[in-house]
Amino acid sequence: MSYTLKEVTIRTDNSEEGLARISELWGDVFSGKLPVIENGMVPVARYANYSKTDPLTYDFTILGWYPSVIRALNSEAVDTRRFIHFSTCANCEIKAIKEAWDLVRAAEANGSIKRAYANDYEITTRPDDADIDKPYWCELYISVEPY
Repeated sequence: MSYTLKEVTIRTDNSEEGLARISELWGDVFSGKLPVIENGMVPVARYANYSKTDPLTYDFTILGWYPSVIRALNSEAVDTRRFIHFSTCANCEIKAIKEAWDLVRAAEANGSIKRAYANDYEITTRPDDADIDKPYWCELYISVEPY
C-alpha cells in the first residue's frame, strides 16, 4: 500500500533522550520509512503545545511544505521573529541548528524578546552532497509576545 503522511508528531523534551527521539524521527522521514516529504517540498519542524509547567516539553512535528507556504509564516496571529544562522563547515547541519537556537536564547536572556511558546518553526537546508562548499543554514520562526 502506498501512502503519504501530511505530518508526523512526537511528544518530547530537550533531554538527551528527547533529542535522540527527534533525531530518530528525522532519520525515519529522510529514509522514506515515514513518507512526509514529496518532491518540491521543504522539510519543516514545528514546535508546539508547549507544557504550561515545563516549556522544554512540547510536540515536535515534521511536515513538508512548499516554499510559498513558508513565506506565510510571518502572517500568523502571534508575532514571530526570524533568526537565521549560516554554517560553512562540512557536515555541520547540527551545528547550524544549535547556533540558531543559541541566538534565540541570547535574545531571550538580554530581554530583546519574550517567547510566547506558541508555534515555532525550524527550516534547515541540506545541500547536495556534490556541493559541499554550500553553507548549511537554519532559519527559525519563533513566536514572541508583542511589545
